[in-house]
Amino acid sequence: MSHHKVEHDADDAVMVKLIATASGVAATFLANTIIRQVWKHFTGSSAPKHWDDPNLKIAQAVGFAALSAGVAVLVKRLVTHGATEAMRRVGKETTAELASHIVAQHVNKGH
Repeated sequence: MSHHKVEHDADDAVMVKLIATASGVAATFLANTIIRQVWKHFTGSSAPKHWDDPNLKIAQAVGFAALSAGVAVLVKRLVTHGATEAMRRVGKETTAELASHIVAQHVNKGH
């Protein structure tokens, strides 16, 4: 393997790690923002910090849990789609190819 190929693979691995980290942070931030805004819009009060808050009525706890889960799934799907597109731009067609690439990098480094 040429030195240039190794450098390119290392650059790809760093880019993939940055994309994965950034997409996780973005998904968490976006989901929390949407949950707070939707809850405030429909209830008129601030969103609870936790679904198991003892001050929440059972119906509110169930509603908050459902809202949180639904938003989390939706945002994760959207962010994953965006991250997948970004990974394609760095030359990895699928997450399986990406995982294979990362494993191969560690094997080649002797990890």
